[in-house]
Amino acid sequence: MDEEKEKSQINISEKEILSQSSANFFRIFNAYRKEKIIGIGKLVQGLMSSRAFLDIQKGKSMLSRDDWELLMQRMGVVTDYFEVIVSRKELEDWRRRENICLFVWEKPDEAVKLLEQYRKINQT
Repeated sequence: MDEEKEKSQINISEKEILSQSSANFFRIFNAYRKEKIIGIGKLVQGLMSSRAFLDIQKGKSMLSRDDWELLMQRMGVVTDYFEVIVSRKELEDWRRRENICLFVWEKPDEAVKLLEQYRKINQT
């Protein structure tokens, strides 16, 4: 039972991490989209409705990595571009969160340790 409770806590933390990551990504994504003067309707045409995209932007639902890559390609962006334009701290944060997520199911104890370390680092 304790293991299930621990996994539940990890899942909540994983959702928090994904939500934060999505918000940061959207900030960069939308800034670039606006710079290129690409409307949401044109960008998501054939993939989803503009309303569905706005729901994703608000964090109500999520988009797969493949769909993100398709949207970026429609803007003429090589997907590695975002690793280049984010600050070093943002990229390091992203990698820490990614490492936590990778351990969640395979090594939940390790994920908890990494999450605690991550929280300590970000409190300072």
